[in-house]
Amino acid sequence: MKLDARLSACADFIDENSVVADIGTDHGYLPVYLVQNGICKRAIASDIGVSPLESAKKNIEKYQLSDKIEAVLSDGLKNVPADGVSHIVIAGMGGETICSILDSCQWVKNCVLVLQPMTRSELVRGWLFDNGFEISAEKAIIDEKFIYTVLKAVFTGKKNEYGQFETVVGGLDLSLPAERKYIEKKISQFEASASGKMKSRLSQEEALKDKEIADKLRKALGE
Repeated sequence: MKLDARLSACADFIDENSVVADIGTDHGYLPVYLVQNGICKRAIASDIGVSPLESAKKNIEKYQLSDKIEAVLSDGLKNVPADGVSHIVIAGMGGETICSILDSCQWVKNCVLVLQPMTRSELVRGWLFDNGFEISAEKAIIDEKFIYTVLKAVFTGKKNEYGQFETVVGGLDLSLPAERKYIEKKISQFEASASGKMKSRLSQEEALKDKEIADKLRKALGE
């Protein structure tokens, strides 16, 4: 099984000898890859849709891994058995959906979280900070014309103060090329937002906040 850049980045954050629950599994690609390569002992491939789950089942059977990968029909984590699960992967969803799934499950605190939001990644980082998680690793990945981040988080119970800057940068190493491109994109978004708000004259204070965060991000890049 070969993974695209996005799922490959998720796989890089999975520890050896783990048990992985892949929520919203993409044809079962990630669980199959992880088991095939001996990274995890067993896995759960979960999806809310019958059709995507059937696709995952076909791949699991194709690679003769039915004894190690369980396919579960579930809305988020609701029907996923917690027993033995060490890592939860939620990839390819919007930030609001990811936060909603995490909010609805108490035992996420017992697991390593590997999250790849397609949108509103700031919401996800904020949720983690609010709920006592620490971002232990994060990387940006360029997948064709899109750029995303994948982050790894563990529960510590410690809630640190944070601001908008921290929810944008997270655990990224801004000395790396892909990470810099990700932040440059964020700067453009904040500057465009500030410009639009200034022109509308409806939210001058909000415009200044957007401009301030853009300036902080530029400074963090050494510009």
